[in-house]
Amino acid sequence: MQLHYDERNNDEESFNALDLLDYIYCILHSAKYRKKYSDLLKSEFPKIPYPTDKNTFWEYVNLGKKLRILHLMRDSYSEGYVQLQGNGENIVEKAVFADDAIYINKRQYFSPVSEEIWNTFIAGYQPLQKWMKDRKNKQLSDVDIEHYCYMVEAIRKTVSVMREIDEIIKV
Repeated sequence: MQLHYDERNNDEESFNALDLLDYIYCILHSAKYRKKYSDLLKSEFPKIPYPTDKNTFWEYVNLGKKLRILHLMRDSYSEGYVQLQGNGENIVEKAVFADDAIYINKRQYFSPVSEEIWNTFIAGYQPLQKWMKDRKNKQLSDVDIEHYCYMVEAIRKTVSVMREIDEIIKV
């Protein structure tokens, strides 16, 4: 494989720092990779495998870029997929998952949300659950509601991209 570093990155024969970051980000989001290298990850010295060829490198870069854009909240949010439903004051009493919904109180809930998304771990914690716990007994603003809906969608897309990564990754 012959790629060279070029900050301008004008062609597929060169890569820049952001391409390298996206490549690494992709690798680190593979369940297969994390399982194989779990001991190294625990000691904070992850092994990042060299790409075997240009096509594989660019596939990983593109998947890592998708994840980076999602996690930086720069992806377009398809409003309307997940919504806060029910009438109330938007007070988070206790977040409870039931029937493909995240209930914030007895009358209001975010839906539709799969149990898989609700239970998804990223970086050692469950972001949807942690976000709600941090807002217990607080009233959600319109911005909070929109942000949480985006989080649900971003995690849904992240899980999908992670599956794509595990289909092609060779570790």
